[in-house]
Amino acid sequence: MYDFAVVGGGPAGSAAAHRLATEGASVALIDKPEQGHNRPGEHISGSVANALQTMAVSAIDLEAQIEPSPAIVSHWEYLRVIPYDGADGRTAFNTTRAELNALMRKSARRAGAKIIDHVVRAISNDGGWRLSFPQTGDCLTARFLVDATGRSRSMVPQQETIRSGDLAACTVWFEKSDDAPNDKALIIEAFSGGWWSVCGTPANQTVAVMYFSPRLSRQQGGNVYDWWERGLEHSPLVRHTLNAAHFSDCDFRVFPCYPTRSKITCGVNWVAIGDAAVAYDPICGQGVKYSIESGFRAAEALLCGSTDSALNHYNDILIDRYDDHLEKRKIVYLDAESVFSPDFLSISIPN
Repeated sequence: MYDFAVVGGGPAGSAAAHRLATEGASVALIDKPEQGHNRPGEHISGSVANALQTMAVSAIDLEAQIEPSPAIVSHWEYLRVIPYDGADGRTAFNTTRAELNALMRKSARRAGAKIIDHVVRAISNDGGWRLSFPQTGDCLTARFLVDATGRSRSMVPQQETIRSGDLAACTVWFEKSDDAPNDKALIIEAFSGGWWSVCGTPANQTVAVMYFSPRLSRQQGGNVYDWWERGLEHSPLVRHTLNAAHFSDCDFRVFPCYPTRSKITCGVNWVAIGDAAVAYDPICGQGVKYSIESGFRAAEALLCGSTDSALNHYNDILIDRYDDHLEKRKIVYLDAESVFSPDFLSISIPN
């Protein structure tokens, strides 16, 4: 029997597995095999680098997967450049999320966690958990389950969630041509029906994300492709950037990205971390950092002798951060009130 089964090999799951295994616990880190798709989140706060050092991610490996970003070029309420000059700790880097996640899983394995790449089902059993792998028929048992399965929250059934607004990320990964400009800055631009982010990756891609309200797009007619074209029409900075890059093949996906949290983030022999506990609007720019922090915090709580009180404290911290995020998010969106339509604000940023 394992001490802990961590399901989900993203930043939160790998951080928790690394911390628990470092302290001598037996840990299974279970993640479904990669399906060949990219994941959003290529522009990362520089503070994440500190967490990666804590996880003993190889500096050589990390350097190969990241590139520093010089600035944010923002066309929000007005056009301005916000440099990442190190002042007040402002730094950032671009990466490819699948590669970054792989580095973190590698560090968890080095710390002693057993990596299992299979789809898994979990059933509470006799004060612990029984986890089965349908593809192989194998199973394992663990005293404690850590749910790091993201917004799906697929390990602990019937979890009630609290949701704020309606927002999705229409994401396209463009393979850049040889003569495309190599602009490493993050571009942010608002338009009446949403907003954009555009940045490059070390893998010679550019990632363009249109954040919009699916509910509003359905109400006003047209599909996501129509909304994409409409957004480009009213976003000169992004339109110029994409037109200048001479893009060829692309990978197109839509992800939910509205703020949401579980009403309860821990229970009898289980805890939720990362997006399975609290998921933030990408406008905060700290999603990966907060996911890693939640993995560390949950691991620290699990390693305490007084597990119940420590986990309740963990739950309170997450709720406070989520509420603070909603207040700050509203302020940021209202800064561009003259750009956003009243319908977008009322649906995406409800009172």
